[in-house]
Amino acid sequence: MIPPDFLTSSERRELQDSVRSNREVHGVARRANAILLLDNGKSCQVIAEFLCLDDDTIRGSALFACRHKAEPSWGSRGQHRRRK
Repeated sequence: MIPPDFLTSSERRELQDSVRSNREVHGVARRANAILLLDNGKSCQVIAEFLCLDDDTIRGSALFACRHKAEPSWGSRGQHRRRK
């Protein structure tokens, strides 16, 4: 087992900054993860804690998913493409 608190403060900050970056492809993958976890019955609070996000961000992803069910799906590069 890996003991907790093995990162230095600067290593932790650097990783947190990376996690919170808003790169488009990264953001799409994180939104997809959140939506899948919501669909599995996890709460917004649990998902937010797991993905190091704010629970309002998770709620926004849930609203996005509900509103866009019948609309274009996300492509691999964050681009919309029509379902066939």
